[in-house]
Amino acid sequence: MGANDMGKLQNVPLLSRFLRTAVLASVIGGLLLSFEWIHAPGAPVVQVTPASLEMMRVLRDEHDLMANMTRAQLATNRSN
Repeated sequence: MGANDMGKLQNVPLLSRFLRTAVLASVIGGLLLSFEWIHAPGAPVVQVTPASLEMMRVLRDEHDLMANMTRAQLATNRSN
């Protein structure tokens, strides 16, 4: 055996380990990439009943009260 043959034999285990590691990393990467991480649920079916006229009137009255209160606070702040 010459000096060149000895160098080739020493590199075989290193190359073998590298190839095994590369194959293992490829398999693990492929499994991770093919796995569905997020399962999107279907859109929920919601049946909504429209608000009654009375409820809309109550909501409008509440909005008017909040607007009046805000205007009164702004007027008070401006006068001080």
